[in-house]
Amino acid sequence: MVICMSADPEEKFKGKISYCRGISIKKVKRNLSLLKDTQYENTPLINTKVGFESEFLICFYDTRTKKYRFTPASSIDFLNNNGTQRDKNLGTDGASDLGEYRSIPYGWDEFMSFLPEYHVLAQFSTLWAILKRRNRREFVINNPNKLRIPCGTHMHFDWPVVFCLSNSYTEFTEVFRKAIKATKNRQGDRHTFSSYGGYNNYRHQSYGIEVRGFETVMYQSPEWITITKWNVLECICAKLEGREPEIIEYPELESDSQIKTWRIKIKKNRRKERITFTKNLEIITTRNLFIERATVTPNGFRDAQKFLSMHGFHYTEDRLKEMNERVYIIRDNSMNVIGVFGYNFYRRHIKFFVFSRRKINYVKETISSFLSALNQKYHISEVYFSLPLPNYIVSQIVSLGGIIGDRKIIIPVGNTISFSVRLGGITVNLVK
Repeated sequence: MVICMSADPEEKFKGKISYCRGISIKKVKRNLSLLKDTQYENTPLINTKVGFESEFLICFYDTRTKKYRFTPASSIDFLNNNGTQRDKNLGTDGASDLGEYRSIPYGWDEFMSFLPEYHVLAQFSTLWAILKRRNRREFVINNPNKLRIPCGTHMHFDWPVVFCLSNSYTEFTEVFRKAIKATKNRQGDRHTFSSYGGYNNYRHQSYGIEVRGFETVMYQSPEWITITKWNVLECICAKLEGREPEIIEYPELESDSQIKTWRIKIKKNRRKERITFTKNLEIITTRNLFIERATVTPNGFRDAQKFLSMHGFHYTEDRLKEMNERVYIIRDNSMNVIGVFGYNFYRRHIKFFVFSRRKINYVKETISSFLSALNQKYHISEVYFSLPLPNYIVSQIVSLGGIIGDRKIIIPVGNTISFSVRLGGITVNLVK
């Protein structure tokens, strides 16, 4: 069965409390209700914002020496703050050596829902695919005995939370001591070999305080993210009630095989073409191209709308989000947008297909890889183009013979004439 996902996949995560072993929905609701009933200068704590940053290393795994070698995050264009991706949640830290995930500010109800886990997955699925092509990966276990480069998680809190719980900044960081200790029990203490990561480390921000003692735990697995969120909320509520917090310890990620259960499963094309794709065709990668659904990154629809406007297709972002078609963005190896198309899974047709003239030589690779992924995943062997196409795109499609085997493309050209191209021995049928 072909499932067409909602135009706004975030909707199915809103309001659903995230939980795992040791964390019950009932306990989470109880703590959230306490924040709702607690005010500081007429501001209920439930209305304040909370966010986080989590740093990570990029490494190359040397199969000969079986050791990880550090790669500066700034060498990855997708992460480079000075590159085209500077407006994304994923980037580099101030020193440019580390990668850093920067969450949006969440309300407490959103923070304790599945939204943070979804946002991390959406961002890192793109990064994983890019690193895979460069034989790189993010370093998952922050063990100071292996790579002594400090990585941590920074939690951000608004002023009403700070002033309601403490009389000084140091006292406020002490509220989270047990939650911070749980991260160090699992990941090691970076403060033992660097000046970062002390229990009382904080940074003053315009909106509040950034607590910087947590180790990096906010991207490796959904359980770790959920546990961190619970421990933070529980420390705040325990302080308000004058009791000891119920801290949940982090389960061990014993091997790469376990870690990959959190990652989107990458499947290889059986025909041994150099194509990989994610579980629900959110991302398709080839040797030269990166095809991603617009919902994968927060600014995906904006990037698609901007590219379409440059080529005379005046869709608004809201219109792209509401349409029944999945909107896909085509990027080259430098992560520049070179094409956008919309595909309807029910009707199996491409509603619009817009491509940069300067990159026209990638049209064939785009269509062949997309059809290959469709055939592998959903056994779909043909696709229809439901609007007139420029001749320069049609000529590229017609020349696809032999590349996609027995898959078929049907292209209406205008209102009265159409032709189909059966690939694997080209046959062109003109129909009036």
